[in-house]
Amino acid sequence: MVTYRVVKEDIDGFAGEAILYRLSEPVTYEVLDDETDEERHEETEYVVASAVVAPFSGVETLVFPADKEGNVLSWLDLAGVKAWDHDWAMSRLVERMEEQREKQDE
Repeated sequence: MVTYRVVKEDIDGFAGEAILYRLSEPVTYEVLDDETDEERHEETEYVVASAVVAPFSGVETLVFPADKEGNVLSWLDLAGVKAWDHDWAMSRLVERMEEQREKQDE
């Protein structure tokens, strides 16, 4: 089972409350290649969960791929919840990772 632990709380540069986590195994995320406009897949063991009150959607906590310093690698969220709840958002990410692993094992 995928696990996670807090690396750093109160990451700078976010409007709400952002926490840097390290995963027990890498998560795959998509990035758009600036030169070719094609999507490619990368992996990272770090994610930032950011809770915020967004202007049109309200309270949400989204999880983004990050490097070990907490810099976001892609603004395409990996998971999220409509609440100010980092643990719930991280649990959703773990669920998605487990589902992807099961599909690969089929």
